[in-house]
Amino acid sequence: MVDGRINLKTYDGNYTLKNGNIAFLNQEVIHGTKAFSDEENIKYLVVLLSLNPLRKHFEHIDSINFTLEHNDTAKGKIQENLALIARLFAAKEKYYEVAINSLLYNIYHLLLTNCIEENVKPSYNGNNNFLYAKNAIEYIGIHFTEDISLQKVASHVGLSPSYFSRYFKSITKNTFVQYLNEVRLENALRDLTENRVSVTNAALNNGFSSVKSLIRICKEVYNCTPTQYKKKYLDDLNE
Repeated sequence: MVDGRINLKTYDGNYTLKNGNIAFLNQEVIHGTKAFSDEENIKYLVVLLSLNPLRKHFEHIDSINFTLEHNDTAKGKIQENLALIARLFAAKEKYYEVAINSLLYNIYHLLLTNCIEENVKPSYNGNNNFLYAKNAIEYIGIHFTEDISLQKVASHVGLSPSYFSRYFKSITKNTFVQYLNEVRLENALRDLTENRVSVTNAALNNGFSSVKSLIRICKEVYNCTPTQYKKKYLDDLNE
């Protein structure tokens, strides 16, 4: 967290992240974030650490988890690296990508040397069929701009619609429709703020049936219209 507060939701509960806090999530942990209020100025950095650079150094990298709970020194160093990455990314000075890559490899080293939990499998709230949720989320991430339905996704992962509906909510804490709408919303708002497209194009290019649908979901999630969201984003950017 760079500024403000967010709610982090995972399979085992809800957590509040404040300025300077970090959250480390292992692969395949479904999660989501949400603002407490649209009035807060919220800035946070998300870093996706690929396991691919580690495979040649650690043969069984896919069979382990990492934890920061029992090593405050490593956690503090990772926190410092993330804070510096955030500053470099914001400033975007010449060759900043090289500096960021150097810091990322330092984080990899800290994780490998201090934070490995070998042969630990996440419980996911007692549900052993996490693979279904992973496949569903990957499918939604690829096809969210299309006309997809609960029935179509359930068929894709090989479950009945009724069972998939209950199962998906038990894993993500959201209904299928809520999750799909939030994926579409975040992509529409990104198009609106970063790519500067119109509200109409942001809606129709990201799976919403109409501009009204985008506005309704945006009000439900952020308590403001997409236009208001964009204005606040640009105002904060120019401060």
